[in-house]
Amino acid sequence: MDSTHLGFCTRCGKAVPPYFPSTVSLRDAFEYGTPPEALDAEPHYWCSSCGEHWLATNLCDTGTACSRCRAFMPLAAAHCGACGNRLREESKAPLG
Repeated sequence: MDSTHLGFCTRCGKAVPPYFPSTVSLRDAFEYGTPPEALDAEPHYWCSSCGEHWLATNLCDTGTACSRCRAFMPLAAAHCGACGNRLREESKAPLG
């Protein structure tokens, strides 16, 4: 996958403005779903469906390929950030 940008919320699967994957592991930095203190310092996106800022998923975390588009997504992602496909049933599970 070309990971230059993602376009879907990894929490709910809705389209969001394009964003770049993070280079910092979410489990090392913040609780998933908690906005970082300095949003400009860490890749993030705004999901109008969820109504919150979310940290961008880290493509270096342990994960698997999306069954629809084959993009690599970390296990904590409920939806693929590349195509929006549902990856697992529970979308509110905490990271870690």
